[in-house]
Formats: sequence, C-alpha cells, structure tokens
Amino acid sequence: MELAKNLEERSIKAAKKFLARRGAKVIDFDLDGYKNIDTVCVDEGKLVFVVVTYTVNEPDTRKKKFKECKASRNVLEEDMINCLVDILDEYPELDELPLRFDEIALCIFSESQAALRRHTNILA
Repeated sequence: MELAKNLEERSIKAAKKFLARRGAKVIDFDLDGYKNIDTVCVDEGKLVFVVVTYTVNEPDTRKKKFKECKASRNVLEEDMINCLVDILDEYPELDELPLRFDEIALCIFSESQAALRRHTNILA
C-alpha cells in the first residue's frame, strides 16, 4: 500500500471535513505553534479543541505508522489555554463559550479507505 507523503495533513483535512458534516463550524486559525491541537471548531455551543491521531496498517510489510497524542493532561490544558488566548484576540465573540477537548482517531487502510472515531471531551 502506497500512502500519501503527508499523512498528518490529510488526516487533519479529513477530520475537519468530518466535523463540518456533523454541523460544527471549523475555525480557520493558524495552529502551527500548538503541537497538541490540530483544529478548533464550535460544536453544540462549545469551543472545541481537537487533536487528530492516526494509525496506518500496512499488511504487506506488517509495519505500522502512528501519530499519537502522548501529552499529559496538564500539557493539553496548557496548550488549550494558550491557544484560547490567541483565538480570542481574533474571535472575541467566542469568549463566553464553554471549552471541550476532543480527539479524532483515524485508522487508515489505504489511500481511499479509513475508519474514523471521535472521542468527545477527552479531558473529562
């Protein structure tokens, strides 16, 4: 199985598409400085910070590729707070929304097939 070179970028794009289809408003915001936050959206009246993880199974070679979120709860909360400050500078109307941290996990089987699972409120 030959997968695209930039799995992380494609996984984040798939996660954003999934969120938008579920009715969430994905916020266009530069998240380059936040390694534990891949996208931000407004969903069900909450400001949601999302980390996207993936596993790629390559059955012919028995190799696996991973992008896991190994950050501790404290690191995730710190990233969320720092990101929140920056987002509120640009989007002050989001100030009153409650916060949530979700994970979207993809299991990629091929270039065109993946299973997606959403973990809501992983810091609860």
